[in-house]
Amino acid sequence: MKIQQAEELAGISKKNIRFYEKEGLLNVTRADNGYREYNLEDVNRLKLIKLLRKLDFPLETIRDIFEKKVSLKSCMELQTEILHRRSKDYIIMSSLCEQMAQAGDTFDTILPELWLEQIEQCEKEGTVFMDVKKTDIHRKKTIGAVGAAVVMITFFGIMIGLVMWANTQDPAPAGIIWFVVGLFGIVILGIVAAVISRMKEIKGGEEDEASKY
Repeated sequence: MKIQQAEELAGISKKNIRFYEKEGLLNVTRADNGYREYNLEDVNRLKLIKLLRKLDFPLETIRDIFEKKVSLKSCMELQTEILHRRSKDYIIMSSLCEQMAQAGDTFDTILPELWLEQIEQCEKEGTVFMDVKKTDIHRKKTIGAVGAAVVMITFFGIMIGLVMWANTQDPAPAGIIWFVVGLFGIVILGIVAAVISRMKEIKGGEEDEASKY
């Protein structure tokens, strides 16, 4: 079957299927014409990947399960412990939020160091709080994508300017000038379209979302 059929049967997008192939979790045979040929075993594996990702299993663990380095049962037992610990962390965080709400502090009166001391004490006792570095990843990616786009657009804008300036010094046929300018313009529009698409991917979680399930 083709990837469209595998996508429908497994309930996983083509983007995610290709991601798992790239990660080595799925080995698909190719027909004589070079196209991937999926079978029911591939679909079943994709469903298992989806199940495990829904339960927040990391890719490394799924790979170990598929390679039979660890048993599914032992991984489930370990994941149960991890989720129990995480649920306790969320309970502690929600309790702190509730305490802060009941304290009645405002933006101007709150004393962050007092609450940070409580958080640090909880961390010493094993509570895992949010890692703000992770929340900054998308911002960095956004800045990088926009920055690269600005550089490229600026470059092609300068090229258009140089072409127009050169034409004033040594006029060329109008058709050629408009062709060159139009070509650079199309490239600029392509860059804008690409960066807009990239922003949507980043906002939606891009590769992080693709690797989810």
